[in-house]
Amino acid sequence: FWTKQIIVPELGLWQAWDFFILVVIAYSSIMVPLQISLFQLFETPENPSLSTIIIATVDWIVSGILMVDVVLRTRVTYYDKYSHEFCSDQGKVFKMYVKGYFFLDIISAFPFEIFESGYKVLKLLRLVRLPQLIRNVGKRLQNFKLLKQISRSLELFLYFFLLAHVAACLWLWCGLTLDETGRAHLQGWALNAVAGSIYYDPYDLYIKSAYWALATITTVGYGDIVPESNMEHVWACTVMVVGNILSMFILGTLAAGLSDLAEEHSKCSSKLEKVSQHLINCNAPKILRERVLAYYTTQWEVYGSWDQNKAVTDDLPEELKAEISKCRHRNMLRRTPLLLFSEQVDHGNMLSSISKSFKSSLLIPGQAVYSYGDYGTSTVFIRRGLVQRLHFQNHTLLGQPLTAGDYF
Repeated sequence: FWTKQIIVPELGLWQAWDFFILVVIAYSSIMVPLQISLFQLFETPENPSLSTIIIATVDWIVSGILMVDVVLRTRVTYYDKYSHEFCSDQGKVFKMYVKGYFFLDIISAFPFEIFESGYKVLKLLRLVRLPQLIRNVGKRLQNFKLLKQISRSLELFLYFFLLAHVAACLWLWCGLTLDETGRAHLQGWALNAVAGSIYYDPYDLYIKSAYWALATITTVGYGDIVPESNMEHVWACTVMVVGNILSMFILGTLAAGLSDLAEEHSKCSSKLEKVSQHLINCNAPKILRERVLAYYTTQWEVYGSWDQNKAVTDDLPEELKAEISKCRHRNMLRRTPLLLFSEQVDHGNMLSSISKSFKSSLLIPGQAVYSYGDYGTSTVFIRRGLVQRLHFQNHTLLGQPLTAGDYF
């Protein structure tokens, strides 16, 4: 792939770049709405301030970064579901990107700074990459077990607050008008909010706009801030419709996620209670009961299941199950000198064959894998954690511990 100038998505350097672009998109999502509304109240076109110059410079840098990102993404390969490998054809990679987010990314990267101040609203087109921002955040939330069940709801909450921010900024924008010099003045609801005074704090207007946006989206609608012009009425109706739909969807998704989380917790607690009662009925000593409960608790925390060898894909054909097993154990086998695993060559499907024979076992801290005199019937590969070797008489440590990738 390197010789063909193709970027593999799993490359660590590309993942770092992808995270950097995530930060850039987040910056644009927050700053662009502010630039067309709040920041215009501070601007003096004939004598721009230092902060205005800095923001404009950063905007040009952001446009350049996003344009570089578009060029790089034309080289990012994809996983071909038919050949079961990453595509190495430059033409196919480019066509796949064009069919996907190419045009949206181009719009987002376009340097709208070339337009005059009256057309700054066009910069809102950069928000077309907002869904990409939300999806990337959702993927990263999946890495946290506590947030995994409600990650979808958290994504929607992020949509909600970003929508409120955009709605507030556009509401403030509706209350602005520009004179022939490009200087912003208040009109409509904004002029009423300051009681017609020429002395006001622009930040107070943004707070009032955010208050209006939240009150409208959540259908509270106190009625103390009302639209005056036709444009304000149109935007208010739009926020009402979109806000109501999004609010209902968020609450429904959050309720479903919390319900699933509570069901899993109830299932875990029920299992532990039954095991504990069974051990008491068997007159098991307290130490043994604690060891058994520790095993089940650890198993649930690691696998989220009571049987780590039973997967949801058990009904798949053997070929597909072998591929899944190979992916599951790939990182461990990469560190195993015995197999000398290569990413490009699979040694005649040897890895798939070996992976099918693996059987997972969970050992809690202090539990013995083999004791002196035991007869070994299988080879043990360490997938995570470490194993200490102890002298069979005095239990002193022998050598360095075995870690992930070691075997015995």
